Amino acid sequence: MKPLLPESFGISYQILFTVRVQHRYFLDFGSTPFDTAAPSAEARKKIGLIRRVYDVSQFLAFLPDAPTHQLLKNQRMLFKKQADGFVVLAATENPRSPTPFLPLAAGLKFVFAVYPTDPFFMLYTNLTPEVMNELKRPGRGFRLKNRNSSANPLENRLNTGETIRMADLEDQPPEHAVTGRLERPLGFIEIEHAPPTRSLLTAEDALQPTLTYTLTLQNRTTRWRLKNDAPGDFAGEHQLVKNGLIPAVNGTTKLANPTPATTTFENDGHFYSTIY
Repeated sequence: MKPLLPESFGISYQILFTVRVQHRYFLDFGSTPFDTAAPSAEARKKIGLIRRVYDVSQFLAFLPDAPTHQLLKNQRMLFKKQADGFVVLAATENPRSPTPFLPLAAGLKFVFAVYPTDPFFMLYTNLTPEVMNELKRPGRGFRLKNRNSSANPLENRLNTGETIRMADLEDQPPEHAVTGRLERPLGFIEIEHAPPTRSLLTAEDALQPTLTYTLTLQNRTTRWRLKNDAPGDFAGEHQLVKNGLIPAVNGTTKLANPTPATTTFENDGHFYSTIY
């Protein structure tokens, strides 16, 4: 029988870990990266506005898989969506207590299914054609895992090279289906409590409220071309962005920026974005 939370204190929840998702297609302003060290005054203002309205649900959704859903209930934990990802909170005896009410056993795994919410997600995300083809196959998906538990979020990266690699792909196990979802996930994020290198707690078994794992995705670079260009012609290679303008020209003509809806992968092995 599981212990009851003390009624005299009520239930208090504190952050066990955070998963933050950053996509450069949405966050960059034109050719200025959102995380540049020294943006211009205008870019700094625009990037600040962009970050305020940024919502990961525009392109991805995250849900605990079936075993994790039960694990969260058993451990008196909560899963909460945020604009830039999600958090898992653990019950504590009171707001001042830094220790989870129920201990975390070594090897405890939290697995979250990742669903695309935008049909163009793969077109503006820097994925290789090989990875795209694999992700379209039934029963295939990615799995990104925590590799450490540093207090510095920049060191807790879930993916390598701001992309999803062939090495991240696997055959999806059926036991990780999400209750109530018929469609298959694109992949999974797995956070394991594996002391000492991947511990979700301190050496004193206390919570680390700033423990954050980051998934950053690079926007795709494509060959831009005008609608009436001859096959093989293009006006340079540029990154796709949702906000701001990429300063691209065709001769002396400044080009409007294309959208992912006009982006295709063609037989010459390149991605093209057509400007109408």
